[in-house]
Amino acid sequence: MVLTLVPGRGAGLPWAGRSLRFGMTLDEVRGSVEPFADLRDTFVCGAAWARAFALDGLRVCLFAGESGVLTGVSASRTPDRPHVPVGLDDIDLFGWPVDEVLDALRDTGRDVRATRTTAWVDGDLHLDWALPQPAFVGHLCLYARHGRAGDG
Repeated sequence: MVLTLVPGRGAGLPWAGRSLRFGMTLDEVRGSVEPFADLRDTFVCGAAWARAFALDGLRVCLFAGESGVLTGVSASRTPDRPHVPVGLDDIDLFGWPVDEVLDALRDTGRDVRATRTTAWVDGDLHLDWALPQPAFVGHLCLYARHGRAGDG
């Protein structure tokens, strides 16, 4: 099982044939997730709607912009628990120390702009972590690219 990030498009879910596409309505999101996980209301500042579900050591949050369609997918790992891999370019973003993840992303040609505790990847994926080193990514958020999915 892997949650696969697809920048500019959304995320592939770990269930056969299921995905989240930026621009989906809440009903479409429910149709992709609810047969396999309990989708619950949650809060995201400024979101038209936000829902979350648990996935083997991850909390996955989905939210909509002003247009009411899916514009963001975030995931947070539960520390010290096994978790479903969250993949981008065959890299488990939660599975390796931050420095190794950022180097691997750069090696794939991605534009990585990092500070001490956060990084932007290609301008639409945000990663953050807590110190001390070696730190692991603790939270990430993939946003619809500007001008897509009805917002912007």
